[in-house]
Amino acid sequence: MSPHRLQTVRPDDILAVGSGPVFFSLLSALTRSGFTDFHLCMTGSASADRKPLAEWLRGARQAAPEAKLREAVLGQEDAAGWRNAVRPHQTILYASQEGEPGELLLLEQACREENKALLPAVCLHRTGVAGPFVQPGLEGGWESAWRRLHETALCRGPQRQPVSVAAGALLANALVSRLLRYIAGESGAGEGNLVYLLDLETLEGGWHAFFPHPFAHGRKGIPIENLQISWRRLEQISDHWFERTSEQWIKQPSERWIKKSPERWIKHTSEQRIKQTSDHPTDQTSDQPFKQITKCGIEPIFEGSLPAGWFSYFGRLTSGQIGIFHAWEEGGLSQLPLAQCRVQSADPLSEGPASLLPDLVCAGLTHEEARREAGLTGIEAYVSRLAEALLDETGGVIGIGAGETAAEALRRGLEAYLCETLRRRICGQTRVQAEERECEGKRAQEQAEERVYEQKREQEQAAEREHEQKREHEGKRGQEQVHKQSQELVPSAACVRLGNVEDKHCRYYLQVLNIMRGEPVIGLGEAVSGFPVFWAGTGGAWYGGVGLNHTFALRNALRAALMMAQNTQDPPGSVCRPANVLEIPSVQLKQDAPVLVDIDSIDETFQPEVLFDALQVVRKDGYHLNVVDLAVEPFLKELAVFGVSLRVGGTS
Repeated sequence: MSPHRLQTVRPDDILAVGSGPVFFSLLSALTRSGFTDFHLCMTGSASADRKPLAEWLRGARQAAPEAKLREAVLGQEDAAGWRNAVRPHQTILYASQEGEPGELLLLEQACREENKALLPAVCLHRTGVAGPFVQPGLEGGWESAWRRLHETALCRGPQRQPVSVAAGALLANALVSRLLRYIAGESGAGEGNLVYLLDLETLEGGWHAFFPHPFAHGRKGIPIENLQISWRRLEQISDHWFERTSEQWIKQPSERWIKKSPERWIKHTSEQRIKQTSDHPTDQTSDQPFKQITKCGIEPIFEGSLPAGWFSYFGRLTSGQIGIFHAWEEGGLSQLPLAQCRVQSADPLSEGPASLLPDLVCAGLTHEEARREAGLTGIEAYVSRLAEALLDETGGVIGIGAGETAAEALRRGLEAYLCETLRRRICGQTRVQAEERECEGKRAQEQAEERVYEQKREQEQAAEREHEQKREHEGKRGQEQVHKQSQELVPSAACVRLGNVEDKHCRYYLQVLNIMRGEPVIGLGEAVSGFPVFWAGTGGAWYGGVGLNHTFALRNALRAALMMAQNTQDPPGSVCRPANVLEIPSVQLKQDAPVLVDIDSIDETFQPEVLFDALQVVRKDGYHLNVVDLAVEPFLKELAVFGVSLRVGGTS
């Protein structure tokens, strides 16, 4: 860098703040890079740093007599004190070995209020963190990085380890190098979404990009009014995601008709799509909706096949240190008879560092199907936590659905809602019946004791005989009641005889289960809000699946049963249950004749007609479909992400 570029930084532009050996490494890195005119300020009450500072200043002035190194004084280390300290300067460099995130958060807040730039470096446990470059008006910043940084990335140990001279020098050089690049005007040097992570023991490190946190800088939430999605909004989303199959837009019906009958609108658009596809069979990839999240923003990344776009998108969300996904991979999971992929999301509600949500394992007939399913499931797990802070659903149920299209996201969200409703029904039934059984037992015991007491008073022998008779009678009646209650504790289902199974997923699941564990028992349970529930009994347990139609419901139940059979040899707790499936020990099969059920085939590409039929069921049963748009972060807007719930009454 030419001296002319350094002369553009005025003497009062830079303030170096910090304490400990890392701070002295920063001062040395600045002077070696040609910065001989800046202010420095010690933090904390460590008097042990005062003598080394005086020695360092003396040595620096001897090495460069022209150097103008001035010490600034920090008053109270509170918000007001930090504002006063940074006000005369333009760029603040912070380096501390103590690793106090709270102090750095106060400094960042002061720099934002005073419109100053900030470059920090701290040591947290056995990890050094340099950056991000905090600038006024730009997203990112230290709080976002702190809340995105995974707990596992900090290399936590039993106690804080001393930082070596080499490690401190690496962190300091990372800061000064970033500052020099910014002064030189290099593209991307001033971005606020990059941090340098350094293992303080092995000295391995690298730069990592992160996404701005939605609750950083005092943002507590997003008003629910901005999330409510109208049928007009559904029309616009559908236009963008799955109604453009050629360069010409499909002509849409009026908004009034859409609000009056959204089901007819979806059917209309699907018919128009089929018609246009037949008219323009070669025009299938115009205006691909997928985007790439890069250091410089969001830009299109592909013009090819669907899987490549999904893999690229989910891959950019994945980082074991600071990503939305901590892991998205096959790992050590068995891949036969089902392909499997695990996903683990970071918790967006963590104050920092980010804790990790439970591992989720998804399966499919192919690796692409399993990885795509895992990616969507990871997004849904992440957004489910966001929804807890954004939505007032105390005691209610909301299903989170993500998808390539609005139709797919609505289908997945509705199925998640139905599954949670079924889960609460089963668990709630068990609790209520247990309480009723306990109360009935207490009343029966009190009545029996009272009768025995009265009978003994009248005639001991007669009372004893009568008492024995009653005990036998009550014993039999109690056994009958216990048997009846044990039957009521489990859900009932009609025995199913499967007819034509045209769906390839269901057919494959049945064939493999039959080989591994024998033919599964299939039961058709009580519908949830008008939607079918299937139970698959195998291996001493029953797996429930609910879906918008028989095919989706049976798929979910059979896939869960097969996954559990496939992973029986894995260590306990190493594989999580599939999402949206309920496992219970038993189901009460009705003694009626088996119900004959045919399972239709569903194309790999989700068709809006399935959603159209589901909306008819919702309206027929007197429910109102409530949908909120939960794509509240920039990277989520590349998908359709909805929160779905049903409520009685109203109109759709």
